[in-house]
Amino acid sequence: MQKAGVGSFSMQVGDTTVGALVVLNAVGGLVDGDLYNRSDPSAGLVPGAEFGVAQNTTLIAVVTNAGITDRNELRRVGIRVHDALGATVVPAHTRYDGDTAFVVSVGDHDPEANVDVVAEAAFRCVAESIRLAVTHS
Repeated sequence: MQKAGVGSFSMQVGDTTVGALVVLNAVGGLVDGDLYNRSDPSAGLVPGAEFGVAQNTTLIAVVTNAGITDRNELRRVGIRVHDALGATVVPAHTRYDGDTAFVVSVGDHDPEANVDVVAEAAFRCVAESIRLAVTHS
């Protein structure tokens, strides 16, 4: 099975802070750079993984002080969070994983906070948290 672990990373974009905490126990493996150049669709599956048993998951929490209050804007950030999981772990979102992400925004609403910038910062924070969960556990 893929090495499991916990990783966190945060970054500052102007006055906005975005942070991610990842608990990783995925079926898939960390993307190694040439994974997408392989023709075998099972290339990312970890050898010997017990498929058919739902015992793997990746839990992601992203928090920002951007003060985003619109549910659809938070959902947009959450989509980029799941994009980060799919970009770093292959395969992700399998039927054997329980991949879940939570996005929370706290603080006063900042009209200067750009939701797309927050979403991209969340993508980077999650991707780095996943890498750290594997390399530092």
